[in-house]
Amino acid sequence: ADLTTEEGRTRVVHAAKAAAGAEGLYGLVNNAGICLPGNVEWLKMKAYEVSMSLNFFAPVSLTYELLPTIKTARGRVINVTSVDGFIALPTNAAYNASKHALEAYSDTLRCEMQPWGVKVVCIEPATMRTPLAVGSDSLADEIRSKSTSLASPQSLYAHEGKPRVVGF
Repeated sequence: ADLTTEEGRTRVVHAAKAAAGAEGLYGLVNNAGICLPGNVEWLKMKAYEVSMSLNFFAPVSLTYELLPTIKTARGRVINVTSVDGFIALPTNAAYNASKHALEAYSDTLRCEMQPWGVKVVCIEPATMRTPLAVGSDSLADEIRSKSTSLASPQSLYAHEGKPRVVGF
């Protein structure tokens, strides 16, 4: 399901509730994510919108819709964030922001769910050689090609008569 759409999230919620039944849902793992890297100055606004939509708003929406059934089971919410959720690194501003937001949300949710016996956990993996990190995921490639294509650093400053960035 496309978790960036209400229709996709609704399908997931209905399927989870049907599978859980009257006993409730014991666990929700929010693991979907996308990383659209780029320097702050060059990254298009669309990259921030897409990153926040999938990396933050989708987990918040799914958690919100499934929380009553998770509380019934005294279950868990597991949010896969990132080391970038607490240490912001260069060229990942949109991803960093979305993971920082999910970390803060998880901290608040953890405190608020304690009276109901619901556990909230963040898994914070470091950078790994995955399609997400190396850029070979087809959805990420499609989004990058449509919304975050960047001009070369040199061309960004051509109007000043000389490149300000010589190389990386």
